[in-house]
Amino acid sequence: MSIKGAAFIRKHEGFVSKAYRDPVGIITIGTGFTNRSVTARDWWLKKHGRKIRMGDHITLSENDQLLDKALREEYGVGVGKALGSTAPIHAIDAGKSVSFNCGPKSLTWSWAKFYRSGARAKSAKRLRTTAVTARGRKLRGLVRRRAAEAKLLLYGDYGNLKISPNRHGAPPVAGQATRGVAQGREQSKQLMQDQQMLNAIGYSCGKPDGFWGKQTKSAVIRLQREHHLLIDGILGPATRAKIIRLANAKREAAAVGTTGSGAAGGSLATDQASQASDWLLYGGLAILAVGLTYLAWFYRDEFKSFIRRI
Repeated sequence: MSIKGAAFIRKHEGFVSKAYRDPVGIITIGTGFTNRSVTARDWWLKKHGRKIRMGDHITLSENDQLLDKALREEYGVGVGKALGSTAPIHAIDAGKSVSFNCGPKSLTWSWAKFYRSGARAKSAKRLRTTAVTARGRKLRGLVRRRAAEAKLLLYGDYGNLKISPNRHGAPPVAGQATRGVAQGREQSKQLMQDQQMLNAIGYSCGKPDGFWGKQTKSAVIRLQREHHLLIDGILGPATRAKIIRLANAKREAAAVGTTGSGAAGGSLATDQASQASDWLLYGGLAILAVGLTYLAWFYRDEFKSFIRRI
């Protein structure tokens, strides 16, 4: 992979030195390494005698060595074949970024097939909407990454690679103007989503406006302190992953509660309907019994005569 391609991945993955859980609860460390990666798992087993676990640390130097190894031995394998022999280096870099983020099977998805067939614009368009959700929630970070990968795939645009990897995802500092440029607008949308989730999980940051201020920073620091994260007031990968997991858990709990309430209501309605059916059945049988008794009394002489003949 090219030096710019590796920098592109570091920019979008971010770097977290201490193991954390990603938005779907998978233990993650460094530049997005998990035990699901054969390379990362084997590397960690050789170095530490066990798999990656919560509380583990990795240095930036170790991370870069592992990233290079993972791209060569696992996530970069098959990219050239998936995109075609004529694919330029920037397309290969884009493919490796997708593979690293979504897994090697992503090279068999339709975006790669479109590219290999020559429909490159269609490939980039499809890539923009590929794998942008987690547990049913569309994540601005994934939307932004797919858009960047699509631009790299189609135009060779690596974007701004001067961002320090451990500050990936950090909001603009207070007072920094962000509106009026595409990158600023996307950062603002990301921050607005973060603010909405923070408010939803009880860390009030005021009106979600997409701007970084004292109230938002205070909410982030409080969350970091209460959940034993690095207290730096930065919305990095580990902090954002925690926010997303808490927001998802609350949403799922609310859905279960609503379903449970509905189920209870449905059960009550069913019980009431069952009771009504029982009353109708027993009432009908009682009426029938009364009717038969009346008929027996009314035709008693005929019955007696019939019985004598028998």
